[in-house]
Amino acid sequence: MIILPKFYNYCTREGNVLDKEIARGSNGTIIFEGSYGARKVAVKRLVRTEALVERLIQADFDVGSEEYNVHVEADGFNNIVRCYGRECEKSFVYLFLELCTCSLDDLIRVCSPSFPQNDCPESGKGRLMSVKCILGDDVTLWKEKGYPSPLLLKLMRDVVCGLMNLHENKIVHLNLTTRNILITGTTALCAKLSDMARSKKFRGDNSSTSHLLRLMRNYYNHYQELPREIQVCNIKLVSECIKRD
Repeated sequence: MIILPKFYNYCTREGNVLDKEIARGSNGTIIFEGSYGARKVAVKRLVRTEALVERLIQADFDVGSEEYNVHVEADGFNNIVRCYGRECEKSFVYLFLELCTCSLDDLIRVCSPSFPQNDCPESGKGRLMSVKCILGDDVTLWKEKGYPSPLLLKLMRDVVCGLMNLHENKIVHLNLTTRNILITGTTALCAKLSDMARSKKFRGDNSSTSHLLRLMRNYYNHYQELPREIQVCNIKLVSECIKRD
């Protein structure tokens, strides 16, 4: 079992990691608020164990290197979270990322009519209440009868734009969820894709194309297993985007 120390204003060579935790991921990953130079950032701290590092070195890459490389490749793309730098030490790797207001998952929860009595985890209610205070009461995602609001349609277009930028450069995200779509701004909201840890860069040869088709088939099969109501809802949202674009 890995015991992770808690850092308070921990300094790397160029960055500063504050003790304010934003989110947690798998394998001991924690995202903190921090700074990189004079810029406020989100600091993604990845764990480096000796066994993991040895295995990755044999494969000719390090913890977070693939994710960082995808960010470098996608730097400057619209609707992709920016990565400003990467630093390594014995136990951790730090990625310094664009600091966003919240995730799409957070936004959906705080815009729910049942918030804060809905099913959000007790441990996260304080953070969600802060998001609600930042965004105010004027942010709405749905109109009457459950139709998407202009803001929701705009955020969906942002996501599609981000995916198009990745795909045009032969990058596949492979882990697109509401938690990995981040929202920037407080009044004019914008959606950006984040968490490139599972992303893949394809060379475009037959082996890569075949692999991509297998991945697409797996996602299609997963979609087919979703409840019918969710499938219909997704189709309606996409249709609205197309009609209004």
